[in-house]
Amino acid sequence: MRHLPTMLLVACVLAGVGLSINAQRIRIVGGPQPVRPSDEGEKKNPADDPNAVQPVEPTPAEHDRIAELIEQLGDPHLVLRDRAMSELAGFEARALGQVREAKAHDDDEIANRCGLLEEVIMSRQGELFLAARRLNLSIEELNIHLNNQDVTPLLTILKSRAQPGMVSLWAQVMARLAGRSQLYPAARLCRESEGTSGYGEAVARAARTPEAAPYARNLLLLMALMPPGDPDDTVEALTQLRFSIGEGGGMEAALSATGDFRGLYTSEKSLAAVTGRPDANAEDHEGASEIRTALALSITTQCTEQQLNAAELPALSDMSPIVLNAWLGLLQRSGLVSRVQAALHQLLDDGADIRRVSIAAGAYANVTSVGDVINGFATLPFEAQLSVLDTWWLSPREPLVMQAFLVTLLKHERAGLRRAGAMLLGQYRAGSTTAALMSVMDDAECGPRALESLLRMYDLLAPEQLDRLAQALPRAGLLTRPLIAEILVRSGHERGVQPLIDAWRVVLPRNELPLAWLVFAERLDTPLGALAAARLALEPEGWDQRQMLLLNGLSNGDLELTRALLALDDAQGFALLEDIAGDENDPVRLESMKALAMAGRDDVLVDDWLKRLSGEIKDPLAGNIGAAVALSNSPQAEAWRRAALQQGIAATNMRWVVESVLAGRGGVTRDELIDVLFSTPENARNWSGNWELLTGALPAKAARNLATGLMFGDEDGLIRQPGLALLLRDAGVDLVAALYGDAETPAPRTPLQIYTTALLARPERAVPIIERTEFKEDGSNFAALTISRAWLGLGEDRDNRRLKLGVSTNPANLFGALRHMEQAHAGDAPALYALLDAFGPDTIRFKRGETAEARLVDQRWGAPVMEVEGVGEAAYAAFAGSPTLATAQIAALFAEPPPVQWRDWWAARRGLLEWNAETGKFTFVEMP
Repeated sequence: MRHLPTMLLVACVLAGVGLSINAQRIRIVGGPQPVRPSDEGEKKNPADDPNAVQPVEPTPAEHDRIAELIEQLGDPHLVLRDRAMSELAGFEARALGQVREAKAHDDDEIANRCGLLEEVIMSRQGELFLAARRLNLSIEELNIHLNNQDVTPLLTILKSRAQPGMVSLWAQVMARLAGRSQLYPAARLCRESEGTSGYGEAVARAARTPEAAPYARNLLLLMALMPPGDPDDTVEALTQLRFSIGEGGGMEAALSATGDFRGLYTSEKSLAAVTGRPDANAEDHEGASEIRTALALSITTQCTEQQLNAAELPALSDMSPIVLNAWLGLLQRSGLVSRVQAALHQLLDDGADIRRVSIAAGAYANVTSVGDVINGFATLPFEAQLSVLDTWWLSPREPLVMQAFLVTLLKHERAGLRRAGAMLLGQYRAGSTTAALMSVMDDAECGPRALESLLRMYDLLAPEQLDRLAQALPRAGLLTRPLIAEILVRSGHERGVQPLIDAWRVVLPRNELPLAWLVFAERLDTPLGALAAARLALEPEGWDQRQMLLLNGLSNGDLELTRALLALDDAQGFALLEDIAGDENDPVRLESMKALAMAGRDDVLVDDWLKRLSGEIKDPLAGNIGAAVALSNSPQAEAWRRAALQQGIAATNMRWVVESVLAGRGGVTRDELIDVLFSTPENARNWSGNWELLTGALPAKAARNLATGLMFGDEDGLIRQPGLALLLRDAGVDLVAALYGDAETPAPRTPLQIYTTALLARPERAVPIIERTEFKEDGSNFAALTISRAWLGLGEDRDNRRLKLGVSTNPANLFGALRHMEQAHAGDAPALYALLDAFGPDTIRFKRGETAEARLVDQRWGAPVMEVEGVGEAAYAAFAGSPTLATAQIAALFAEPPPVQWRDWWAARRGLLEWNAETGKFTFVEMP
């Protein structure tokens, strides 16, 4: 989830003149110059041709720079002479007058180079003209190659003839290839020919071209895998790519990419790159200067206070929000805590705008003790206070101090702070927390947030607290009624919801239909309860997920049936369901049959259902009747399930047996079902999409068959979601054997096989396989192989560290899940927060745009949690699908084993997390 081009100008040398890299000074002198015959038989003076390029008067600054570069044409070092010549060619007609005058220079080298430069400028194609001559091509031939859809012939020529000083040509080649895998071998050729500086400049130029704009993210990945050697070029390329991507994430992508370059450059060089390398001949984008400054600060790993003071940075009062945030981020990485604190105080003293103060307040809260922040909390503007609370939400600490302070916020005069306090208290599970939240449940502003927090600690509520909630239910508003009802239902306080049920029997509002179904779903002895339970039998257990499902799925027909059942007593209601179940033309017939089965009222009906299911009796529902039989606990249904299980995977009704097991109906166990469904690799692959079957531990044979089936059937199936991959890895499956069979020298054929081997095979088996895998000429495996080599430590240490970190920044992809899990096992609390928050119930709260800072600045400029681009994009692109993490993968981290549905369990305790070094487990702080 990047490679930045160093912006060096093309070195231009006369075609046919030999180059010696070791020569201290190579001069262009004497020797015959090629003469091209004209139509008139005599070469005209270009100055006399009205159609020729005419000199343009340069600005004073440009005049001085051109003069300086002309003198550089005589420098003792070849690289500086070539660089000057390339830059002069870029000035085009503005340099023409001075170049012509310099043809009479006393220095033969300068005179001869200026003679060539005149011809270059007159060609109107500058550096391409020079590149063509050095490739022994005409400019027409070179343009034909560049305009061909297939640039393979040009790459072949470049491979054999390329010389330093052809940056402009390389830029056009990479722009043309930005959407293809050939970009990688072309970039390698460029770097071999031009060095890391010339390569960097070529990428920066490619980034500016409209042709490459649709593939800007590919260039970001290229830069990460093959970084330029100069931070100035890195900053310039990222700046151009930010504008290529545009407003829909361009700034986010560029800032996120900066992490891929930390550790590559010295602090002095990174900080000196705040100006980048803008193209003197192109109009700069609006705001580009501040973006360059922010990017330079962001690629700097750490710095000293002296280095920071020496950098050419704007004054604090002049920093834009983006620059301020990048600067504060660098201060935090560098441990310059006092500078962060001083920045906030200075902004407050200067009366800075609220955006800047809020950004600084978030950074201040991140590096300052909770107690010290609390002492000054009241002096902060309201928006800055929200930014502090957002920071504490993302990174909770000092739970005893924090919880006590949040309790006091519940009484604050500002409704926004009361709401924020109620929300944050939801992660401090304790009796004192529930008491505080109960005290504000009638507050119109923060009451709903307080009830949301109480939901996850309902089991701590005392009987008198539940009674109070029950008393509040009849008069509760639209926002609080569902929350109170859920708390009462979850806590088993059925007496408390009875007034609500009594009211529904009189009139059930349409907007409370989902709530009614959720309340009744726990009462299988009622017709409506059986109907609701049958509808939800295969759905997630979480109340929120079920509520959303019902909100989207219940129709007006469901509303009318619900109202009818509420108006009847239980006997009449079940009789109505039986009548509907017997009417072949009723649209809710199957739902009624399932409800009867769920309630255990199908004993006299199931034999008839089985005959219709088998086709003995023709029925419009045909095989769909199996959905009702699957929910039956009758002896007949159990015998039917056992018969299907005995028939094996080919059984017609096997899918209904699966639904029975997932719904917890009947006597067939999960292990019995797994033995059948995962009996062969092919069968295992066909059933691998059912995550509910895979959340528990898998028998060794089943795991092995699943791995093999996924490898050879659905190539990306093994790693499309981290939970599945971790499940198989933890099951001890030999993934090399599953992937390569009994091959003596296993060789991955595709990028996904490369990733699978590196990520999931045992390192001692993965390393030799990845080590001997070669890059393909078409570049199709370049990204995967480069990243996998870094993951296994097969590259240079510096690249290994930055690429492994970059590709695993997001804990919701497999790279990230593996690294964060590894760090969490070592006691890294921030890694555990990142991992579980990414898979937990409040993932949206941890994404970009969900904090006060983001609301104030429109985008989150480099804040703690960002979408991951750059090298991490490779991991994103390879694995699609909804990430899932099962209890089995996280149970070993905690002293208190989490429940199967662990998300709410985690959400209620995350603020109390602490590491016990003695046990090597995470525990939770005990609070009163």
